[in-house]
Amino acid sequence: MSQKNIKAYVGDINGGSLMLNDSLILAPYLLDEPDKDEWKRLVLEQNILQRKSSQTARRAAATVRKRLAPLGREFLTDLVTLPERAYIQLLMVSLLIQSPIMADFMSNVLAEARRVYKPALEPTAWQDFIDDRCRAWPQLNDYSDETYKKIGKNIIRALAEAGYIDSPRNKRIQPVYLEPEVKNWLDKLNRLDLIEVMESTF
Repeated sequence: MSQKNIKAYVGDINGGSLMLNDSLILAPYLLDEPDKDEWKRLVLEQNILQRKSSQTARRAAATVRKRLAPLGREFLTDLVTLPERAYIQLLMVSLLIQSPIMADFMSNVLAEARRVYKPALEPTAWQDFIDDRCRAWPQLNDYSDETYKKIGKNIIRALAEAGYIDSPRNKRIQPVYLEPEVKNWLDKLNRLDLIEVMESTF
């Protein structure tokens, strides 16, 4: 796998998990397609994300925008109007599209644990997974151990936020059923392959 493909595979999961609150705040503004100056005013001057530093505000806003903006106005409209369960699942869709490493982990670790009736993910599930991928794709070793710890933490947290596990600590696997609106969006986005990924625990 080339370095370019490695970056695309990892995506921006290092920037955060599902970012539930930040996305809820920013999505309505993204609907207005703000230019660079307006975005800076909202994020830094108005500090709509209520961050303690401009650096963390800028990073969080950039991550959310990178995930949501490419999916278009109709997606953003549904994101801000659908009930909470569908909202969370649509955020998972945006994360899976932007960071395929998350889909890979769900398909090959979470789904396998469910298949063999394990009640929870193993404590070393993430580390075992990334060690295996680094052996297969040496370019992945360009990332630091600290970066991978953060990515793993965000992946586990995202699974908990979306209900696939009960908590980042216990990691007990739970069934997740996709909302009809989410399946419709996967069809619109030509990503029906993600249905199996997102329904890997039931």
